Amino acid sequence: MKLLKAEITEFGKYRQFSFDFTGGNQLIFGANEAGKSTLYHFIKAMLFGFPKKQKRKRDYETNHAYYGGALEIEIDGEVLRIERMKHLNKGKATVIIGDEIFPESYLQKRLAPLDSQLFEQVFTFDQEQLQQITQLDEKYLQSALLSLGITGSQQLFLQAEQEEKERNKIFTSRGRVLPLNQKLAEYQALQANIYTLAEKQKELAAQSQQLQSLKNAQKALQKQWLSVQKQSQQIKQQQTHFSLFEEYQSLQQKDLQLADAADVQVLQQFMQQSQQLNQDIQVLESRLSQLEQKQLSKRYLFYLDHEEQIDQLLQSEGMLYQDIQAHKQITQQLAQLPDNTKVQETVSQEFVVQYTQIQSQLATLTSQLTHAQHTQQVAEDKLNQFEQQHPELFAQTKAPTSPKPLIITGMVGVLLSLLLMKLSPLFGGLVFVSTILLVGLLYVRVYRASDNEPIKQQWRLYLQDLDEKNQAYQNLLEEQGTMQEKFQALRSQLPLDLQHLDHVSFIQELAKRYQAAQISKNAQQQRQTLRAKLAQLDQNMAQFRQTAAFLYEWLPIAHLTIAEQLGQIRQFKEEMQQEKMARAAHPVTQIMEQIRQKRQAQQDLLKQNQTLLAKYQIQQVSDLPLWFRQMQERASQVKRKTELAQILKGLYPDSMTKEQLASQEQHILSQETQLQVQKDQNLTQIKQIEVSLAQQMKDLTLPELYQKEAQLKSEIQELIYEWSVHFVIEKQLQFMADQLSESQLPYLFEQAGHFMQILTNQRYDKIQMKENELFVNQQSIYQLSTGTKDQLIMALRFAYLAVQQKNISPVVIDDGWLHYDSQRKRSLAQLLAEFAKDYQVICLSSDREMVSYYQELHQVVKPLS
Repeated sequence: MKLLKAEITEFGKYRQFSFDFTGGNQLIFGANEAGKSTLYHFIKAMLFGFPKKQKRKRDYETNHAYYGGALEIEIDGEVLRIERMKHLNKGKATVIIGDEIFPESYLQKRLAPLDSQLFEQVFTFDQEQLQQITQLDEKYLQSALLSLGITGSQQLFLQAEQEEKERNKIFTSRGRVLPLNQKLAEYQALQANIYTLAEKQKELAAQSQQLQSLKNAQKALQKQWLSVQKQSQQIKQQQTHFSLFEEYQSLQQKDLQLADAADVQVLQQFMQQSQQLNQDIQVLESRLSQLEQKQLSKRYLFYLDHEEQIDQLLQSEGMLYQDIQAHKQITQQLAQLPDNTKVQETVSQEFVVQYTQIQSQLATLTSQLTHAQHTQQVAEDKLNQFEQQHPELFAQTKAPTSPKPLIITGMVGVLLSLLLMKLSPLFGGLVFVSTILLVGLLYVRVYRASDNEPIKQQWRLYLQDLDEKNQAYQNLLEEQGTMQEKFQALRSQLPLDLQHLDHVSFIQELAKRYQAAQISKNAQQQRQTLRAKLAQLDQNMAQFRQTAAFLYEWLPIAHLTIAEQLGQIRQFKEEMQQEKMARAAHPVTQIMEQIRQKRQAQQDLLKQNQTLLAKYQIQQVSDLPLWFRQMQERASQVKRKTELAQILKGLYPDSMTKEQLASQEQHILSQETQLQVQKDQNLTQIKQIEVSLAQQMKDLTLPELYQKEAQLKSEIQELIYEWSVHFVIEKQLQFMADQLSESQLPYLFEQAGHFMQILTNQRYDKIQMKENELFVNQQSIYQLSTGTKDQLIMALRFAYLAVQQKNISPVVIDDGWLHYDSQRKRSLAQLLAEFAKDYQVICLSSDREMVSYYQELHQVVKPLS
């Protein structure tokens, strides 16, 4: 593959930028931040796709829709144009060959086996790669160089090294904290425990059956208790939402029938026409007022200006009389309500639940303490019995000594008996027998201590078991003390008259006080309701007084009652009507006739719509604005009713009052308390029977130890399998490296030696392997300078590319001569010129000295501006 041309629409700093590449060797020169690395990353993005954000070392993406561009390449003599835009086709490439268009899968097929990883690790040279290799220590440097020469990258070496590290994280022969080492040690300790726990005991059938029956009864009680708890939760939810339920009930009792839309439209037109007639009448009355201003009295003019308001006041006369009567009745009801009685102090429901829970926990702890004390005594009895059976545990024994004194004693006795047998066979035989007995006795006394080791181990286990039982008992005592303190602190928060009561009396007294408080609360709610109605009536009367305030200037009625004011207003209207009739023959009759006609039109319009008004019980035209507001409010109430029905769905199956709800709560609380007491009593019996069974049972932990043993075996097998996988992969990678070394290294070293000769100006020309160590002209690689190591790395990389039969990618070098002096740079330029006869080589650099060497060798230099 060869690069021909890059057309950048938007990428990094570039906008509408084009760059042509040439075949062979070329140096793209530019100052720092000129865009060399940007050009390289653009090439890689066009070939292999835009990088993911989290994997970028530098972000070249712009905020515009034209992020991307095109790249022209040549493969097997055919020109391919690759177009890729970030915001088109999800960033996938389009390949154009002549007039044909192909998808990205075609590009991957044509580039194969070249991919992004191979392009970066094999065909790209940069400072970072050189520094990573030259900074390796002696242990890994040679392996990295061999991997570089064999595969073109460090991947083989890095993978084998990673597998070795992963394997050593699991197990080493001297490790202690590694997973497999710990599991093996734990398994050995577990085997010792299983060996000491080899006996089981039979259970007592009758007690076991009774225990099972009690446990079944406990489950039934628990089920009932949970059911009561569920009912209690539902009641709490009902209490929480009761205000919404009351609102929903009040909405159900209201008439929320909505008016027909067509009727609403007709009534709106009727109201507009009526309002227009009122405006016309007001204009005519204004003209009439101007004509009669000098002839009419001020009192009469006042009546004409406010005739409609006076009529409206008199229309509300009946309703006002009803309000006056209702005001008297409510006042009497309030007087009949009893005074608020003093309610005795009580506590919250949450306090009662917490109080009951702590008392239940104390009962449970008492049962557990009894059981722990019994198990402690059993363990102590076992230890005492074992010590009585083995008194030798406390005998003074000496440490085992060497067998040499016994051997010497025996040999001396035998020799002495043989000498004495020559003098006296009988005496010599006695000496021989005595020697044998003496040696046997000494052997028994010396090595007897070693026979007691299993007994001591068993004794230590009994001691450990007793310590654990003592510690468990002490922990329960501390927990009981803490719980007692909490209980006393909670009890101190009770009212003084409740602190001396027991639990049952306490619950009963609370129920009585809750009932008394509820009665007082209901009376208070009724009083608040009546006072609210009374306030509404007062407000209606005050509103009437406020509405009638315009009459106070002409009628002395401000100090009168509502009923007296209504009488005075009606008398005033009758007087003014008489005067109005007397003025009927006045010259302004024409205008008054027009007014009459307009009012007649109003009456006709009212008659036309009377049926519709009667349908919706609208008394007068002035009520229409209020009626429209009522319809809007009614629509809101219908919507609210629907919302409440959804919220309260299933929560209130039957209608109920607050008193009924409180009664149900008390009943459920009583049931819950009774069930809790039964559960506690049943639990006490269960614990007593379990303690009784524990007296006849031994070593109940053996099945658990067998289960743990099986689990440990499974975990050990998994860790061994994981360790083996890493071991096999590591060895397989090493085997692959050995095979590749045997087949490829000779020719590779030959090519690398040739390139090394060019790079070092004939100083080094031979690379070889001696006794598994890499040498350059009889000199170990560890003795080379940093710059020479860079040259060796460069030579091996180019040698690997030279032995490949197919040219699948150009070589890109980004300032890959960090430690080079002037001579080394010149030599590198010569190597690139020779290597570029078969490869396209693209160097990106800001080094002006390298530019001079390229120009000296007549190589292409392209400035990047």
